[in-house]
Amino acid sequence: MGLKEIISRAEKQAIIHAIQKSNGDKIKAADLLGISKSSFYEKIKRYDLSQ
Repeated sequence: MGLKEIISRAEKQAIIHAIQKSNGDKIKAADLLGISKSSFYEKIKRYDLSQ
């Protein structure tokens, strides 16, 4: 497993955790992670986390 894959897995887990912590409020989850709403939605799409 390379560094890129490790970082991707960690990022995906951080997004899942933020969504859970914010009770599904994706804007609040983006704020918790300190990233813009647009970046957050791009990452949700990248990791196939849309629900």
